[in-house]
Amino acid sequence: MEKAFRSASIDLLARWIFSELDSRDAVMGIPKANFQVPHPKLAREMFGHTVAAPLGVAAGPHTQLAQNIVAKGDLSPLDVQPLNMVQACADWLGIPQWSRRTANALTLALATPSELALGAILSPEYMVSA
Repeated sequence: MEKAFRSASIDLLARWIFSELDSRDAVMGIPKANFQVPHPKLAREMFGHTVAAPLGVAAGPHTQLAQNIVAKGDLSPLDVQPLNMVQACADWLGIPQWSRRTANALTLALATPSELALGAILSPEYMVSA
């Protein structure tokens, strides 16, 4: 008999994350040194810790949805010269401008428009503007 899936409360997840971080300098096996640290202006107090990134369980469904969008979507707007692909991707998604960091990351996927589109959909600029 299969076990029923039960979601964990945000309080439980936060306690688990911060407990591992405090005791092991890692979360779920990922070393603290590998964490992306957002700008301090984004920081908020949550569950007794300062956090500066979204905390929750949406990353899994979001990344799956992004893959489905790319698989079924019309990527023809990205059929431009490689020099213009990153900006074409911004135009396709309605992003006024990429940060330098995102633009640099997206240029690594110029050879594969589907990877470029996936990276753009998962970018911070699109996630906060969508």
